[in-house]
Amino acid sequence: MSLIRQVEQATHAWVAKGNKAGRARQRRMMMAFAGHAEALGAREAGQVGGRTVIAYFKALRAANRAYATQMDHWRAIRELWQLWGKPGEPPRPFKAGEQPAGGARPEEGGGAQPTGGRGAAGPAVGGSVRPPLGGN
Repeated sequence: MSLIRQVEQATHAWVAKGNKAGRARQRRMMMAFAGHAEALGAREAGQVGGRTVIAYFKALRAANRAYATQMDHWRAIRELWQLWGKPGEPPRPFKAGEQPAGGARPEEGGGAQPTGGRGAAGPAVGGSVRPPLGGN
């Protein structure tokens, strides 16, 4: 069974409750996410994880979607996460100019540098930037 079909089954009863127009909109976002996940090779809910969500947000950013739109998609994915019984929450999208934890974007001056990681005027490897604590 395809991932899109699994989303349809998981959301069938959920869409019938509450704000029908809002839930139908969220379901369309869930289906778009499932289509993206299938294109990446996922065939069932257990194969969808944080990396799949991050790749989806990168595709949304590449399509010039606003941060508010990305958050709408995140809320839909979070609801799908709960329907699937996955623990925690999916990763959130980053605002423009924000850096993900654990890495810098090369296009914003981060990442590997040709000067051995010191930068133009930085200290040598192992050098100190601040004086030691505790006074002289």
